[in-house]
Amino acid sequence: MKKFWILIGLVVNFCFSSAGQKVSSISEDAKFKLFYSLEFKQDTLDLDYSRKEKMVLLVGETISKFLSYGNYFMDSTSMANPEMNFDLYLSLNPPRIIHHFQVFKLFDSGNMLTVDRVFADSFQYSEMINNIQWEITNSTEIILGYKAQKAIGKFGGRTWNAWFTTEIPLSNGPYKFHGLPGLIIKVFDSQNHYVFELESFQEVRPNNEKIFLRRGNYIQTSKRDFFDVREKFRQDAIAGILTSGMPVHESTDLNRIQDNQRRRNNPIELTAD
Repeated sequence: MKKFWILIGLVVNFCFSSAGQKVSSISEDAKFKLFYSLEFKQDTLDLDYSRKEKMVLLVGETISKFLSYGNYFMDSTSMANPEMNFDLYLSLNPPRIIHHFQVFKLFDSGNMLTVDRVFADSFQYSEMINNIQWEITNSTEIILGYKAQKAIGKFGGRTWNAWFTTEIPLSNGPYKFHGLPGLIIKVFDSQNHYVFELESFQEVRPNNEKIFLRRGNYIQTSKRDFFDVREKFRQDAIAGILTSGMPVHESTDLNRIQDNQRRRNNPIELTAD
């Protein structure tokens, strides 16, 4: 099987070069750190196959940040060692990154920023936090040892079932989910294609961890336009790579990359509404 680590390495090195930049004004001490598991089906033509990824939610006084554990590991590593390069990074046996998005909820302004990538390009778009109209039901269960209540809402072209608990007094949750009177400890769509579930919850000592949005060369766009760019790349990744200006090694299996992209036909949000 042909490898395409060189191509991936160029993208990772791009991430490291951005990571070493000065952080923006969006910076705050984290008060809580939560780990979630994400189990998902990325290919509607093979719904028997599920993938898993560990995710992290950092919550501060006025902002929160949600990202994959792989991205969290890369951020932490690059901040601790500004001279980090691709080879050294690989020697640390880093966790694999499947989802590259990072979601920032800015509570004071009511806005939510999403940073995401399509190949080597980084994008940023904004939307309102309270974009889900939840219907809180009378259903209750004990989930992960917490008394939880069920709410139902529509978002991104899917119907979502969320279980929240007031025993953890955070009006927050994984990904872009928000707006319930407690922490969302489990949320899944009606088809069980995406399931987020809390794994652990811990308080963070003062000055021990920062929530920040790095200053980078983000392409400012709208959510709808980002979805269009992502879908165009998914449909023809080879053209996107060859026109990116990034050198491609002869061992890179572009057809395999194209096949992998086309299998990613079932994103968390089906629509940009």
